[in-house]
Amino acid sequence: MDKKWFLAAKIISLAAFFVFLALIIFGVTARDFSAEGSILLSVFWGQFTMLDIYAAFLVIFIWVVIREQSFWKSVAWFFLIMLGGSMSICLYVFLALMSSENDIQKLLLGKRA
Repeated sequence: MDKKWFLAAKIISLAAFFVFLALIIFGVTARDFSAEGSILLSVFWGQFTMLDIYAAFLVIFIWVVIREQSFWKSVAWFFLIMLGGSMSICLYVFLALMSSENDIQKLLLGKRA
């Protein structure tokens, strides 16, 4: 895989991390989380979206478990992903890209490659 694609992926994942971080900070400080969350969870599409996104988080977590050799590191990432959502996933992808040395096998499998 070309180095420019790895660079683009690093830039996108890090930028997305900061966008999600800013949105979370804004949402927590400027909005009423419990009131708006109650509205979201009161409708079918809100409930479905929550199930959908947490299923996706679990799939990403499977990749984390495959990639990481440390049980405790995997557990830490599980909680970060479940609490931080896409922001945490973007950070994990960025860190995985940084440690991959532009090698797709190292990106996907980490030290198991």
